[in-house]
Amino acid sequence: MSTKVIIISGKKQAGKDTACDVLMSSLKPTLSCTKYSFADPLKQFLINVFGLSWAQCYGTDADKNSPSQVKWKSLPLDWDDKIRLIESCGLIPIVENFDTYLTARQLMQIFGSDICRKMYPDCWALGTKNRILSERPGVAFICDARFPNEIDVLADMNPIIIRLKRSISSDTHFSETALDNYDFSKFGTNFVEIDNSNMDMAEKNKLLWSKVSVLL
Repeated sequence: MSTKVIIISGKKQAGKDTACDVLMSSLKPTLSCTKYSFADPLKQFLINVFGLSWAQCYGTDADKNSPSQVKWKSLPLDWDDKIRLIESCGLIPIVENFDTYLTARQLMQIFGSDICRKMYPDCWALGTKNRILSERPGVAFICDARFPNEIDVLADMNPIIIRLKRSISSDTHFSETALDNYDFSKFGTNFVEIDNSNMDMAEKNKLLWSKVSVLL
């Protein structure tokens, strides 16, 4: 049996992880399910090389917003890029702020997107796809799609694409906005959009399962 791929996208705190967990718990009695993340190789690298803790990469928002060991002024980017990035994070580009430490979340965003993806845009997407093809679970869940190419790289696997519309963050980093104008319609009935802006978790989960279950 070929692997069914389910990709969940949305801005930070849109409910991607909880949506994934609900769907997996509903499917596990009958299908083998594995949860993947485009960010896993990045997070493991930052833990092993940059000294981030497991909690800073996988924990709560408070954990992810705690300081790393990398200062803004140390980023291997020109000053125009540093100014653009520090402004996108809601900071004023003054000397004092450049001497502060990036949070773990900011380091993941900037190192993963503004450095690694600029060198090789498909790096994280292909790594995840190759792992799925190697492990071949019944259902592969990816709960952190942020860029068009991440979805495009997996398009030949006929994925179900879920887009959660809840948006409560003012973060304008490209990793939060890159899918705002993506043409999800090309996936036809395999595209599921959930406007959970004014839903509680139970309402969102019920609607999500009703829409996804008929596609499996």
